[in-house]
Amino acid sequence: MESKGLVTAVTGKEVRVRLYKETACEHCNTCSAEKKFVREFTLVSDEDIKPGDVVTLEIAGNTLVKASLILYALPVVFMFSGYYVGSQTLGLPEGKSIGLSFLFLLVSFLLIWFYDRVFRGVTDQDIRITDISRNPG
Repeated sequence: MESKGLVTAVTGKEVRVRLYKETACEHCNTCSAEKKFVREFTLVSDEDIKPGDVVTLEIAGNTLVKASLILYALPVVFMFSGYYVGSQTLGLPEGKSIGLSFLFLLVSFLLIWFYDRVFRGVTDQDIRITDISRNPG
C-alpha cells in the first residue's frame, strides 16, 4: 500500500513525515491545510531528503495483512467465542449468550485499542520511502 506525505523535519537519518489523507477530498483546497493530514511519524532513511519534500511511502505487505487480521478478524472471533462460551460452556439461555458475545466484542475492541497504543511505533520500521518529489523552493 502506498501513501504520500510531507517531510516536516530531518534530523540526521530521522525523517519526520505527515501523511496526507487518502480520500477523494485529499486535493481539495476548501478545508484548511491542517485537515489534509492524518498522522505524523518518524522513520529512518539514508536518502537525501529535505523539509518540504513530498515522499511516497510503501507499507510492507506482511504488516498490512497482520493489521487487517487484527482489526477485522479478531472482533468476529471474539464475538463467536463469547456466544459459544455462553451457550455451550456456561449453559446460558440464548439471550444471555448473545449479551455475552457483545461483551466479548467489547473486550476485543479494548484489546485492539491497547495494541494500537503500545505497538504503534514498532511498525514504522516496515515503512520505506519509494519516491521523493523535491520541494522547488
